[in-house]
Amino acid sequence: MTGRYSANTGLPFAMYPGSVAGLPPDMPTLPQLMRKAGYSAHMVGKWHLGHSQPKQGPIGRGFESHTGSYMWDLESYTKLMWDRPWTKPYGADWIKAHENGSYLHYPETRHSTIALTEEAVTVMEDHKKKTDNPLFMYLSYNAAHSPLQPEASWLEYCSSIPHLWRYQYCGMVVGLDWGIKRVADAAKEILGENTIIVVSSDNGGSVWFGGLNEPLRSGKHTSFEGGVRVPAFAVDLSGGKYLGRGGREFKGIVHISDWLPTFLSLARSSNLYQDLDMDGVDQSKAL
Repeated sequence: MTGRYSANTGLPFAMYPGSVAGLPPDMPTLPQLMRKAGYSAHMVGKWHLGHSQPKQGPIGRGFESHTGSYMWDLESYTKLMWDRPWTKPYGADWIKAHENGSYLHYPETRHSTIALTEEAVTVMEDHKKKTDNPLFMYLSYNAAHSPLQPEASWLEYCSSIPHLWRYQYCGMVVGLDWGIKRVADAAKEILGENTIIVVSSDNGGSVWFGGLNEPLRSGKHTSFEGGVRVPAFAVDLSGGKYLGRGGREFKGIVHISDWLPTFLSLARSSNLYQDLDMDGVDQSKAL
């Protein structure tokens, strides 16, 4: 979101409920810079970069709209947020907010993966009707985070897995597969072929609730490869105009902070980050 390593944002670790921390107000964000490049910017999903004041949230940091959650361990259906299963929940975490100051906390009862997927499609449809600007949309799923609550139909694809947590985790990932395909199909239909889709994870799977990063060692919350080396893919719906021919495997290292300068470069607006002293580097030519 900032083109910087987490330690250089003042947020070296995930924030817990009640934290007053957030991104520094003078630190430019990806949506702010994409809007300077002429794009509309909307967010769907989990934020987790500051929640104690509106100015720390997605709207305060540059997005025109946000539907989803601010925080972490959400029940997929009730949206209740827990610290430990044997304590009371902190409360429900779900909001629809807009840049004009309007917002609504409401009881979204659909599975979070389904709700976020359909909201992403709605954002694209509304964008197409209202403006000719290009769209930057950030979709951040809660899955496959705990608690593991997949839809029953998703578990049908995981019947060969005997371990309960692995079985449930598999179901959550099957839901992601469905959601990503739904969004990609809708993007091609609504936004057209002049579109790039990037999918990446924030960290390796959590080995204590069903994740498995074999052959890499360990997982989330560690600096072993299982915690920091994650799969990602980019799809150029134009057939290669921006990222070259498809079906290739990139062998180099790409850090999450590289996406900000890379996106701005693809938007022909590299000048917007040249003087910002970022950690990320433009990977567009490498890709």
